[in-house]
Amino acid sequence: MLSTYDTARLQTLAQHIGFEFDPATCAVDVSVDYRYRNVVLTETGGTRYAELSETDTQIPYVSDPADGIVDERVFTSRYDDWDPSELDPDEAHDKSLHGLIEERDGYVALYRPRSKSLDCLHKFTIINGPEGANNLHRLLGRKPGIDIPTVTVGGNATDQSTAGQITEAIADMKILTPGPNYFYLAAHDLGFEGGGHGPSWPNTPASVYCHLSRVAQDAVDTYGDQIHYSTEEEKANRPHVIIAIAKALDNLIFRLRPAMQSFATMELRVRDGRYNELSNQDIAMSLVQAAVKQSADRQHYLADTLLAVPQGAGESERYRRGYFIGLQMVSEVAGTRLALHEVRPHPEASLHHTRRALDIISAVKLDIDERIANNRAFTLA
Repeated sequence: MLSTYDTARLQTLAQHIGFEFDPATCAVDVSVDYRYRNVVLTETGGTRYAELSETDTQIPYVSDPADGIVDERVFTSRYDDWDPSELDPDEAHDKSLHGLIEERDGYVALYRPRSKSLDCLHKFTIINGPEGANNLHRLLGRKPGIDIPTVTVGGNATDQSTAGQITEAIADMKILTPGPNYFYLAAHDLGFEGGGHGPSWPNTPASVYCHLSRVAQDAVDTYGDQIHYSTEEEKANRPHVIIAIAKALDNLIFRLRPAMQSFATMELRVRDGRYNELSNQDIAMSLVQAAVKQSADRQHYLADTLLAVPQGAGESERYRRGYFIGLQMVSEVAGTRLALHEVRPHPEASLHHTRRALDIISAVKLDIDERIANNRAFTLA
């Protein structure tokens, strides 16, 4: 098992998966998450984590084997019953900001030099580490610690952070993630597969982060150590605002997902030709209509759950705030997509496709921002 820390083998595996690993400076951990124990490597600078485990998965005989990543197409049995007609044509829409949010896995095989027989097969998974997430945000024009929280290892470091720790962190414009030895939770916080929160951080407006940071600062000043607990009774009696702040951050991904999916699906349809017969104006208007509907559907609770309802506000103001904060969030998703296409166009998009996507997203953002312009009092500053 790799947990014996065979340094030479770890270096070899790291090289095959394109991972910068210096055993003199990089951490090697045993992950102790909800599944099983694996070895986790930290890349130089903390930009990525790699989880490795030996596996008994069988691969077909190869006449001239060479060490390296195994082409998953050799595992043909998993595709025997696959019917292309069952695929959702929009399933291939971008979920990872053109790969900036890294979460990839596969197998790497090592063979015995003389016999060329399989020595071992390793399953690997790579995700962004905290600094990888911060670098991603900088690339998109954000300033960690100022208009977007700095992602940092903190809280319990090896487990889920408490609501009190999350509150203290966002008050200081930080988002906590566990260390590499809780790889599964780190992937949930920073990845995109299986509902990972990675896409929500750069798509969230700075105004939302600044607002929640102010609320958290007030809560810390007001309640002090009451936001933490050491007994079950103290846990049950924590101030409600502490729980609400943690939930507000945790639920960002669910609030943003419809808009993220709408834009990314449009871009996919532009690339694959399904929108060839539609004008940019028609496509943009359909996206605006979807944004308006999303905001209207959520207006009755969005402002409440983001703790953005002033004391004494009536139902009309609460609904209006929820509606325009919803539009604010869609506008930021559009802005993030525009920044993304500037710094990393989709690898399968032609220059024409990229320009068309930019034109459509710009038109949507302009329309939404005009709707917001005369209602700034009901948005987050």
